[in-house]
Amino acid sequence: MQHRDQPTVHSWRIAAEAHGPRWIFPARPADTVNQYADFLQEFFCEGPEPDGVLHISADTDFAVWLNGRLIGYGQYSNFPDRKTYECFPVGGLLREGNNTLAITVFYNGRTSSVYWRGDPGLLFEVRGSKSLAVSGTGTHCRSNPCYHSGPIAIVSGQLAYTFGYDARGEDGFNGKDYVPGDGWAPVAESEAILPDDRAVLSPRPVAR
Repeated sequence: MQHRDQPTVHSWRIAAEAHGPRWIFPARPADTVNQYADFLQEFFCEGPEPDGVLHISADTDFAVWLNGRLIGYGQYSNFPDRKTYECFPVGGLLREGNNTLAITVFYNGRTSSVYWRGDPGLLFEVRGSKSLAVSGTGTHCRSNPCYHSGPIAIVSGQLAYTFGYDARGEDGFNGKDYVPGDGWAPVAESEAILPDDRAVLSPRPVAR
């Protein structure tokens, strides 16, 4: 039974139109592993959007905040050519005027018993009475300043990486009053793509 507060979800088909959402991630070498990247998207609401929803997907994992509030985290496990997406109701947090979506993405990149290597990427769209925000060249990104990116010790041959974290790098980028400083850059055209095998996504098959 579907929870009454959860929106009805169907397959998410990404149109090839110029202003639709795209898979984004800062350029990395082909053999890159264990990467952490942050994303910021500012957008405007002309009025209340009580039925607003966020569609989001990533390889490998994500955490997302809207206007300083944690919305959700934890990409459902899937295969690179059979992507799933999450759908979060956000109407109660969207405000008239300026809004900010903040996202941290972790990309594993090492095939193991619990993960099949795919391409790094983040895809999202905020929908209300119309499309309000999409991942693309209007999104800003940076390497996460706290988590260690690159090769690091693994838990075991079957499991994923450990992680390194330094809280001295925290700058509150996911807070509601954050002002981006140096280190942020718009996603480049070459970093915003729509591969055929990631143009149709299925909703997660089990409830959270």
